Amino acid sequence: MECARRIKSQIITLQKVQPFFGYIATSLTLHEFPENVPIKTMGVDANFNLYYDEKWIDENVKDNQVLLGCVCHEVLHICLNHIGRLGTRLHTISNIAQDMVVNSICAQNNLKIVQGEGYVNVDNYKNKAWVDLKKLNLGTITVEQIS
Repeated sequence: MECARRIKSQIITLQKVQPFFGYIATSLTLHEFPENVPIKTMGVDANFNLYYDEKWIDENVKDNQVLLGCVCHEVLHICLNHIGRLGTRLHTISNIAQDMVVNSICAQNNLKIVQGEGYVNVDNYKNKAWVDLKKLNLGTITVEQIS
């Protein structure tokens, strides 16, 4: 329950610092991920449901500023209709590309995001985004001039 409270608190904060994204975030309904979901972080669906994994948040998102960025990240997937645009694309590859765009927008709006191996990292000063997938034997995917 504490995790849901933290997320709701960041939705309120998002209304103050990014009113457009905050307005959309107020329409989200919070749910913990079902047990059968293999990768649990945060996610949204087309019905404005925000799913979260309390354990992942407790271990990886201790800073509320990063949680704020995570909420905005999920809102941007809705704003950019990423769910509706998936079509027949490969989900994993499409999600990486979409996360690069979303995280770039978050960074441009001075929002912190989860960074590190396995996550899409953004450096707006160098105008690039990358994800390190070495654990999956896929190397590093980098996009220069991400904007």
